[in-house]
Amino acid sequence: MYSRLGTFFDTQLAALMRDDYAAFVSDYDFPLALQIEGEWVVYTSPLQLIEDLRTYRQWLLSIGVTILRCRINAVDVPRGDRFRVWTTVFHTDPQSATTTRSENLFFVREKRGRFLIEMVQCTETETAEFTRSRWPAPQLT
Repeated sequence: MYSRLGTFFDTQLAALMRDDYAAFVSDYDFPLALQIEGEWVVYTSPLQLIEDLRTYRQWLLSIGVTILRCRINAVDVPRGDRFRVWTTVFHTDPQSATTTRSENLFFVREKRGRFLIEMVQCTETETAEFTRSRWPAPQLT
């Protein structure tokens, strides 16, 4: 499973950086809860998430980030079809120098051999400048 998860997250990040939002959001289950800097955002549809991903990608490009690389730090023992995945995402420039990084906890479900992300907690981020000024205000549903 570890190898499949590595491929899954690499594919996710590549889709984001090549502007393929439909591919990116197809692996998320909605409603989707995202916690970043202690604030919760609930996305009720893929279109809501895509809108914010566009803004995030543009910001990454504006600071020179062209590649996102994922390192899986730990995978939880599955409980039924659900498990947690701790990751570090490295934001790198064209010379492969890491500019920023984020630590994330993904809550994942495996459904018919496919991974679906149900919730994300950004547990540590070096992109605070972006998150404080541009990430949407939490929504109540």
